[in-house]
Amino acid sequence: MRSELLLRSRPADMDLLRHLAFTLANCGRRNDALHHAARACELKPHDPRTWSDHGCIHAIFGDLRGAVVRYSAAIDIDRDFAVGWHNLGVALARLGDPRGAFTALRNAHLLDAARAETCHALGELLAATGLLEAALTSFARAEELDHAVT
Repeated sequence: MRSELLLRSRPADMDLLRHLAFTLANCGRRNDALHHAARACELKPHDPRTWSDHGCIHAIFGDLRGAVVRYSAAIDIDRDFAVGWHNLGVALARLGDPRGAFTALRNAHLLDAARAETCHALGELLAATGLLEAALTSFARAEELDHAVT
């Protein structure tokens, strides 16, 4: 009952909307998830996290082109937003754009060299393009970073 009231209301808390969008997406509620992600962007249009999360909701439902548009918007707001660059790189790799993916993932890595996820994504991209030695180096770095956290 309480969750239905929340869904019918128009929450004004950007963080609540972001989390609600992911929860709804994980439950397969595409339209509601996209609605709340878009509402978060309306409330905080200059916060790159809202746009990146909106992109993630699109990606969850397989709309990678829609995701790229939102990730690009996040980066346009903050060129130093490593998460946006990472997400853009992963989406571009999945869309079959290795050059664009490499550029985005390289930017993510330059901005935050401690993100194991970015090293792993770079490794996968490098392996897929036949650069095995570079891929192994990237995977080794990802493993180092993973062990440093745990």
